[in-house]
Amino acid sequence: MPSSYSDEYLREYVNQLDEDDFEIKLERLRFLVNEFGEGHHMAFSQMAYYYFQEAKICYLNNAFIACVFISLAAIEDTIRGFLIFYLPFTDRTEKNLNKIRECRLVDLLKIAKSYDMLNDKEYQALDKLRKVRNPYQHTKTPMDKRSILMRIAETDFQKCEFEIMKDDAELAIKTLFDFIDKDVFNTGNK
Repeated sequence: MPSSYSDEYLREYVNQLDEDDFEIKLERLRFLVNEFGEGHHMAFSQMAYYYFQEAKICYLNNAFIACVFISLAAIEDTIRGFLIFYLPFTDRTEKNLNKIRECRLVDLLKIAKSYDMLNDKEYQALDKLRKVRNPYQHTKTPMDKRSILMRIAETDFQKCEFEIMKDDAELAIKTLFDFIDKDVFNTGNK
């Protein structure tokens, strides 16, 4: 497929992008290491591990909305897997398993809390992240109270879209790290 851009031009363009973003990426990497260390974090499933790794990559590369989505996907996958695997024998009916497999995140969080997988503080943090994610996933009008435009207005226009999305991504990745560090096999403990 012919292109009007040479490989040399495209390579130079990518190199310039990498050079322009290097200091920003370095700053974000410092944030990740300073906040969370370099250690390996537990994840319940293989997919949660991949989500976890991709959330860090999204954050480093300005993909802030994707970071919010993928952080919550890692948490949701871990909760869902834990509940299906460790559901008490007395509750292990096909109806209950299907409910866990198919329910919305808001309901999944309530179920996890009912089995003491989440304490009140953890439940509130995850529900807050779910509410941060919702305007990105369930788009409304620009004048919706949780839209980016209205959130900018709430700051008296001191923050721009980029800063709000970056704040959301930082909340998401912090919440993800806190959750992944939680010992889900010994519910209620860190």
